[in-house]
Amino acid sequence: MNDVSKLSCAVEDEGVWAAGRNGFVYHIDKTVSSERIGQNLEVREIKPIGENLWLLGQRTNSQIGVRSGFLMRSSDNGRTWVDVSPESKGLSDLSIEGRHGWLVGDSGEIFYTQDEGNTWVRYASPTTANLLRIVFLESGGVWISGN
Repeated sequence: MNDVSKLSCAVEDEGVWAAGRNGFVYHIDKTVSSERIGQNLEVREIKPIGENLWLLGQRTNSQIGVRSGFLMRSSDNGRTWVDVSPESKGLSDLSIEGRHGWLVGDSGEIFYTQDEGNTWVRYASPTTANLLRIVFLESGGVWISGN
């Protein structure tokens, strides 16, 4: 497990989720289990939100050197994954409350969903900086940070 790049809270009451380079996902409780969900994936974030577990980051097509973002969701505790990626350069963070959510990434990319993350719509961004984090406020606002 020396390739682990991110840790996050568990979907289950006990245990930890970890994601590594090259698409490895680990679940650690009393034992360690792992699965490779794809090659050439740089997982930037692994997040349990509600009943779902989300993976997001950047994938590289090594044959042609093109990078794109990826967003994958598991609703069965990591046994299967569904790719719900919008077309993007790389994704860094997401926040979902009920049916609505926001997703941010490279080059100022911002996306919005109204259907619990099944589809994403590009939102006009005031910046081309890489966006790293997004947080919902109780007031209904959203904070986005980047570099």
